[in-house]
Amino acid sequence: MGHSPSTEARSAPRPVVLNCVLTLKCNMQCPYCVARDMRAYARESDGNLSISDSLLARINASPFTAVVITGGEPLLPECESRLLRLVHGLQDKTITVDTNGTIEPSQRIRDSLREYDVLVRVSLDSLRIEDEQHLRRTAGAFSATLEAYKLKLRLIPFLHDNGVRVSVQSVLHGFNRQSIFDLPAQLQQWSLEDWYVQRLIPATAIRHDPTAFLSNDEYDHLFTDLAALSARYGIRCITKRDRRHNCVFLLIEDGELYTQGEPTQWKVHLGHLGDELDYFAHVSALDHCARYHDLRIFPPHPAYKPL
Repeated sequence: MGHSPSTEARSAPRPVVLNCVLTLKCNMQCPYCVARDMRAYARESDGNLSISDSLLARINASPFTAVVITGGEPLLPECESRLLRLVHGLQDKTITVDTNGTIEPSQRIRDSLREYDVLVRVSLDSLRIEDEQHLRRTAGAFSATLEAYKLKLRLIPFLHDNGVRVSVQSVLHGFNRQSIFDLPAQLQQWSLEDWYVQRLIPATAIRHDPTAFLSNDEYDHLFTDLAALSARYGIRCITKRDRRHNCVFLLIEDGELYTQGEPTQWKVHLGHLGDELDYFAHVSALDHCARYHDLRIFPPHPAYKPL
């Protein structure tokens, strides 16, 4: 369903953030991962993004001001060469790498993250492994998830202490609505500045689990309380409060551009990056703006007006 440009163009005249899905492969099996739904649209099982000179030129010529390298897990060792080529080939774009935090990047990657001032966002929903286990877990025994969780808690301060810009990204849901309030004090101990918190998006594997989701009012109240608590610890809490799911742009494989789509699992194919695309034909410009307007990863555009 399209959105009227007359009512939305003034708030978001151009798209801001491009999510480059480097791979759909991951070392974890989190049931709320919307990237798993993307596999139905990929020609290859791993959905690897091909980083060609042509694709880099198209990304650099696009109106996006920020690139988020995501997956799957972009820090898998087999993705290293493509990750580095993408980071090194981007021009005049701010760069973020989203990771589950269970894989220590190589020295080559850490050097590039520092050189190109890349922000690494590590997914962490709780300091209680029982809460984390609900929706962030590895395959197999609980002990495997526990070891991955311990590695994550070591990796965050390790990256920060080695000069990499790092922040934590959390998903607020029914299982961590209490324990998530313990995170700001820990982020302060790690000397982090930013904390990204978003609401749970219904992925196929959990869309029928009523215990995982909160009401809109509950989300609004919890976001407000989390931001106030974070401020007392000197942490900037950046909340993603968008209620529709089709406000993101997803670039996969050889440059095909998708958006999340409204219903669970459904994706909208927008075309090939570099074509004359109507970016906001299916993507809500207002929600795209609301999701990204206050992120520090890119300079705010004067035409953007937050909801």
